[in-house]
Amino acid sequence: MSGSERFSVSIIEDNQEVAVRVRKLIQTSSDFEFYDHFSSAEAAIRRLPEHIPQLVLVDMNLPGMDGAECIGRLRQLPALRDVRMVVLTIFEQEDYIIRSIQNGANGYLLKDISPDLLLAEMRVACLGGAAMTVSIAERIMHSHFPDANSVPVDNPLSERETEVINLISLGFKYNEIADELNLSAHTVRRHIENIYRKLEVNSRSEAIRRSHQLGLLDDGRSRS
Repeated sequence: MSGSERFSVSIIEDNQEVAVRVRKLIQTSSDFEFYDHFSSAEAAIRRLPEHIPQLVLVDMNLPGMDGAECIGRLRQLPALRDVRMVVLTIFEQEDYIIRSIQNGANGYLLKDISPDLLLAEMRVACLGGAAMTVSIAERIMHSHFPDANSVPVDNPLSERETEVINLISLGFKYNEIADELNLSAHTVRRHIENIYRKLEVNSRSEAIRRSHQLGLLDDGRSRS
């Protein structure tokens, strides 16, 4: 993003600990600004039209109506039809996923997602893309397009470039990548330029998302 442009975000989440954690993440990001927090779908339906954000993160397991129904009800409000809505939940059941998407969700993310990747997926959603945890996307593909996996996808990146994009996905800065891989900052920049060119992307978030789609990232890794 350029200049001072920031995406506004509201959250619908009944777990206060999760709500505080997500709010703090949003508030520490230069790309987003926090608007409102609602503890139930009913409260969001009543009050969200008063202060309309660009993105709403919706928990699935809410008191009263669940997240999928909440999204459907919000989509019926004319003022909210163009707002981006993404589920953020612990539930991986296909029924929840399908109902959410059918009701107008622009993505489905699991709460064990890393903070950096959550922000990246939020950017994707705000820019018009579908924010989707890899395991969720794979589940949908396996269930509805069983032949899709018969076509192998080659890794367009070199071994070193693959290491670099993995570190980028974990939130490493360029100088930290250089230290981690014992490279010069100039070499790291060249690797990143090559990654963007080979993946046909123009930003960090796009590179992370494309790498996820190609299965290039080690999702089990964590920064030490």
